[in-house]
Amino acid sequence: MVNPPLASTAIGVVTPDRAGMASGINATFRQIGIATGIAGLGSLFSHTVRTHIVSLLAAGGSPVPASAAHRLAADVAQGSGVAGGLSSVPAQARPIAAHAIRAGFVAGLNEVFLIGAILAGVARC
Repeated sequence: MVNPPLASTAIGVVTPDRAGMASGINATFRQIGIATGIAGLGSLFSHTVRTHIVSLLAAGGSPVPASAAHRLAADVAQGSGVAGGLSSVPAQARPIAAHAIRAGFVAGLNEVFLIGAILAGVARC
């Protein structure tokens, strides 16, 4: 929905002999913006998921050993899979670890959505 008006605007504000250059610049910066946004927000998401899982599992009285909490958080944040990470956690602590994974994922998404909303609001101004 955004690409046609954006391309039309980019081409419409230059003289006809520079329309190709304007279109190319528009396409290039759009791709750079998409790649940068995915890298930045993906990194933020991964970091938030990892730190949230570790902080929940490192709380006092948690039956999950610190090494298992860090390994689980790294596996989930890297997308390696939850099942493999949960197998490193003692059986009695798996429900707690599963809750920490869900909470970490939600916290990561909330942070990404918040940053996206702020950037959209700033870009609108």
